[in-house]
Amino acid sequence: MKKKDKYKIFNYAKEQYSKDFNRNYAFKHLSKKELYKLLEKNRHSSMCEWDYCCCGLYCNCWQEPYEEGNWNMTQENVNDFIRHTIDKTAKICRKDSRMLYCETNEEVNIVIIARDVFQMDYLITFTNEEI
Repeated sequence: MKKKDKYKIFNYAKEQYSKDFNRNYAFKHLSKKELYKLLEKNRHSSMCEWDYCCCGLYCNCWQEPYEEGNWNMTQENVNDFIRHTIDKTAKICRKDSRMLYCETNEEVNIVIIARDVFQMDYLITFTNEEI
């Protein structure tokens, strides 16, 4: 995929997620170490995967939430999924600016745009508030 096409997808995703979640997302580079620190610092983190396997790069076909209590998951199970996602996407996040960041008083939201590589985007919410 050409670089300009990739950035077109990234900008589309930024606009889409900012509008859908009423947040002001900005591109930000966070290292794997910084993401792990956010995970350790917050007790009630969660994640949602958006699949882009059937409908192309501009329309997701499935969402899979990972949070404590969903599918009998413990918080440690959720944290393991988040760690796996951080590890899986670390290399592509180093190469491109594909991470969206938004911070509020209660939480930090990170969207990793990986639909062009893994056919998925990931929303990770780091919070100390019980969900």
